[in-house]
Amino acid sequence: MFATLVNASLVLGTGLVFGYEALVTLRAPAGSFAGSVDPYWILLGAVPTIILRAAAALNLRRLPRQTRDMNLRGVFLHLTADFAITVLLLIDAALLLLRPGLGWVDSAAALAISAVLVVESLPLFREAWSSLSERMPAHLSVDKILRVARGVPEVEELHDIHVWSVCSSLVCMTAHVATRRLTVLEAMTVVAELKERMSSELGIVHAVFEVEEVSAGGEASQLANAHPA
Repeated sequence: MFATLVNASLVLGTGLVFGYEALVTLRAPAGSFAGSVDPYWILLGAVPTIILRAAAALNLRRLPRQTRDMNLRGVFLHLTADFAITVLLLIDAALLLLRPGLGWVDSAAALAISAVLVVESLPLFREAWSSLSERMPAHLSVDKILRVARGVPEVEELHDIHVWSVCSSLVCMTAHVATRRLTVLEAMTVVAELKERMSSELGIVHAVFEVEEVSAGGEASQLANAHPA
């Protein structure tokens, strides 16, 4: 998570600085981002790059979705962004070949590339920060969790819910489960079904539940800690 956050911050910072320099250059009379530009050199670097990036991205897409953690998705996002940047460079080179006097095209391409870098970094930055701050993943909500939990027989209520993600492929939760008076074996059965439903329906792969008895007055008191393996 720390590596992803640092990586996203560096890409975001690079995009912002690159974009600022491109805007400054566009406003200059020369309008060229880096002086005289030879489009043949751009093509020489861009053509093999776009082929390699496309091949690498296609290979990553073959991996099962459940194995794509935050770092792997960051690699895929980088490859996709590199592909988009290379396409922009190809367009830049083609325009400069057709119209050599259009020096501003290079700066415009640099500005578009900076936008790609910023857009690339923001989702990773948000996801890494959410994991580090132990926020509930965006695709989950307390209402969804309660709806699934109440579908389990014997579950009266769920409270003290804490849901967080270690990474995108490992979502965890803890909660107190209010039930009628149960034996330890019955409580373990309820917890096992809760864990299975949370995993299959919501993607919460690691859950710990503390079972509590609902008294006659409707208040929950601790019955047992049932954490089956």
